[in-house]
Amino acid sequence: MKHDHRLDGIRGLAVLLVIFHHALQSIPIRNPVDFVVLNFAGVCWFGVDLFFVLSGFLITGILLRHRERPFYFKNFYARRILRIFPLYFALLPAILILAAHYGGGWQTDTWFDALYLTNVHNAIYGWPSRAAAHLWSLSVEEQFYIVWPFLIYAIPARFTIAFLLSTAAAVIGTRAIVSEHVTATAVYNLFHWDGLLLGALLATLDFRRVSLPRPLLWTALLGAVTLLVYPPQIAIGLDWQHWRGTQTVSYALIALAGAALIAITRKAAPTAPLSRIFSTPLMTAFGRYSYSIYLVHYPLDTWLRIVHLHPGVEGTWSAISPLPSLVYAVALAALSFGFSQITWRLIESPCLALKRRFEYA
Repeated sequence: MKHDHRLDGIRGLAVLLVIFHHALQSIPIRNPVDFVVLNFAGVCWFGVDLFFVLSGFLITGILLRHRERPFYFKNFYARRILRIFPLYFALLPAILILAAHYGGGWQTDTWFDALYLTNVHNAIYGWPSRAAAHLWSLSVEEQFYIVWPFLIYAIPARFTIAFLLSTAAAVIGTRAIVSEHVTATAVYNLFHWDGLLLGALLATLDFRRVSLPRPLLWTALLGAVTLLVYPPQIAIGLDWQHWRGTQTVSYALIALAGAALIAITRKAAPTAPLSRIFSTPLMTAFGRYSYSIYLVHYPLDTWLRIVHLHPGVEGTWSAISPLPSLVYAVALAALSFGFSQITWRLIESPCLALKRRFEYA
């Protein structure tokens, strides 16, 4: 499949949403404007779910196109390792040192993070105040990468769609049961596979050259967004994603909206509004370097809070709100992007060049 730069733009949107969400946590609320800004930032965590949809779509597309070729498993895992491991394990020591300083628990947390089990840690202990807490989403994706090639290889092609739909239904149903008792478990473990599975479903349809009608895609996108923002749900406030009712349904709606957005964008003409938005240099640049940006932005934000350079910290820039916090969010994005340029040149680019040794036959 030819590289579509618009998908980089969607990935850029995802990482910017996550940065906005984290940067504006704990801002002072003094008026309705502050509340609107904080409430909007509070739901921008769904950028993570957009990452999941993209990962499911791209990885499943690769697997479907190459599962009949020699060295299917070796090439896939070698290429994934070269993409993921070098940067992760180069930055992880610094992140863990900061995590230990900020939240303690060095001995326990280290093993979870090093083994890509941060989501298990968070499921057991809840969302911790530590600089490595955001690695939970990378753990979910890595666990997906481990098992998915075997499933795609083993399941007969004619049963792939049925398998994806039934698995998605099982994930949502199990989450509805589990989240009634343990909220964090439903959020952080395999019961948060909606986006990955719907992305995989979209890739399967694309592989079979099944073109969904644009009216249907727009209906799915706008319908999902409408249900996500309807007044009773907004009334839940800043913690709406942790209420059991919305948690059960909303992750699936976000995944549906993300899959529809990807499908619409890929079908759009180059001059269409969505194509123009996701093809802008800003969006594609943030998308191209999103892995490093995502890894570094949260520990960077943690450190800035420790040294009282975040506007939400008591006694810091407290006279004006929310403007300083918005400026801070932009600065955090810029700093994270600047750091990604360094890691790209020193770590990512040299390692990615080695992928040519594992080209699919």
